[in-house]
Amino acid sequence: MGVAATGASSPPLYVWLFNVGGSSISLGTIAISGANPADFFVDIPPLHNPLGAQQETFFTIKCLSATPGVKTATIEIPHNASSPNPFRINVTCNVYVYTPPTSPPVIQVNLGAANGPLIAHQSSPSGTPRDFGDWDILNGATAPITIFVTNAGTGTLYIGSPQMGGTWSTEYVVNKTGTGVAVNPGQSTSFTVAFDPSSPGQKNAYVRIPHNDTTQAAPFQIPVTGNATTTLPFMYIHLGPLPVGPVIPVGGFVNTATAVAGQGKSLTFTVANSNYGGGSLNLTGTPAVAIGNEVQCTAVISTNVSTTTISPGGSTNFVVDVTPAAPGFFSFTLSLDNNDPSHTPYSFTITGWATAAPASSGGSDSSDDSSCSTSTRTNLFVPALALFALAVVARRRKAARN
Repeated sequence: MGVAATGASSPPLYVWLFNVGGSSISLGTIAISGANPADFFVDIPPLHNPLGAQQETFFTIKCLSATPGVKTATIEIPHNASSPNPFRINVTCNVYVYTPPTSPPVIQVNLGAANGPLIAHQSSPSGTPRDFGDWDILNGATAPITIFVTNAGTGTLYIGSPQMGGTWSTEYVVNKTGTGVAVNPGQSTSFTVAFDPSSPGQKNAYVRIPHNDTTQAAPFQIPVTGNATTTLPFMYIHLGPLPVGPVIPVGGFVNTATAVAGQGKSLTFTVANSNYGGGSLNLTGTPAVAIGNEVQCTAVISTNVSTTTISPGGSTNFVVDVTPAAPGFFSFTLSLDNNDPSHTPYSFTITGWATAAPASSGGSDSSDDSSCSTSTRTNLFVPALALFALAVVARRRKAARN
């Protein structure tokens, strides 16, 4: 959570909670434990509680301490979902003693060396090494650039841990090994930034540096950019037809809202090959779209993909007809084997909620089997309801290295 002066609150840390399951999650009272629970407090606006299916809500955490030092605590969120309970978020804050300086510290940021080109707050990366240019996602991280932070004033400059921010913050790696916290007048400290994309496209982000220079915006922001490319196909699956259908993440859950027990509901999916890719996307499975793990439903492919070879920028559709077996929660999984190494198999779970058919429909309730079958029978499972806290963004392709 960066740095904070004694007796002064840190900037708020926003924590978002997402319910990606098919039924509501009840949240308990948020608590604080750990080494320094009294130095943190949680500001809770009116939470959505219970948190409905596919809903989100948030709260904020702040650090406020009367004594200096590194403060740590654990935020505990009780709930009735299938994630670890309580869900725990570890937080830390570096608290320093604030003494009004006779002359304030002055933060100065340079590229490459302490006397290198000056970087202004929020200055464009265009035409500088902060624009990493085109980079293939198969090549790992780029060569890093080095950012120097110098104290050009006469008071002590305190900086927080440099962190990435922005939409594509997870596509960059910050190495802050050896980066100082207290920078004396005339002294410098440094860290490096590298571009390490996991998906193609233009990736804009920024480095943020908390600091105590009252003459500059805090945190100090350093924009970076890079264009991720790939020579391989890059697969996306959308719910519904292009271009409006939302992208379904690999391993994700998609809520189809409501259906009626005993009545079929058609779901259209679009398989797309990003035009960032350099090769054709091949659906290699037999069948191309596999259905499994049905719970309280019957799911069949009513319209199959028209082709199993999709050119860059191209797409194809398929339609699944799902019939809930009874009122209540239902789900099934879809899986597509393919030649995109980052998205194979492309598997995800469809969930929904079925209401009872009207009495006049004449429907039969003679079958109370909670499962259903297709041409490929797999073991049943109940998909987990996941509770996600986005204070820290977890990357799918690599562990956090900063």
